[in-house]
Amino acid sequence: MSALAVMALLAAYLWVGRIYTVTTGSMTPTLQPGDRVLAVRIGLDDLRRGDVVVVDVRSTWARPESEDDPTVVKRIVGLPGERVACCDAQGRVTVDGAPLDEPYLAPGGPGPDFEVVVPAGRLWLLGDDREDSLDSRDHLGSPGGGGVGADSVQGRVVAVAWPPVSRVERPAG
Repeated sequence: MSALAVMALLAAYLWVGRIYTVTTGSMTPTLQPGDRVLAVRIGLDDLRRGDVVVVDVRSTWARPESEDDPTVVKRIVGLPGERVACCDAQGRVTVDGAPLDEPYLAPGGPGPDFEVVVPAGRLWLLGDDREDSLDSRDHLGSPGGGGVGADSVQGRVVAVAWPPVSRVERPAG
């Protein structure tokens, strides 16, 4: 392989996207432990509710799920200024009083009740398996009230790279 090809691959790795390993079951059934996911860099203005993102939580959450890796993979549920609450009479998370349609959730209960207004510059993140996820709900007492800085997002997950290659759908919007 030529030096130019190696430099092009390195540039793509550093500036376009990266491969991350899912270390927990918090995103099942969407992602499984051990999945290698491709996360592409994305501008902060392009983040939206429903995106699955890789986030470096060192500066926000006291303890990431994996001591060896400061990144977590979670779904954006709340954007800055939104009121996120759990739960309505049907057990659904609401944003500004409107229930979310979350067909990707693992079976089980919605988890503990909470209500928060997402601070400016922060995102409210939840796992798809709400019974097996350490996420924004578990860090309400941390800096940012459980929300993570939007600038901590390393990338938006677009595909499972291994095992079998598959797309991670992005919500309409």
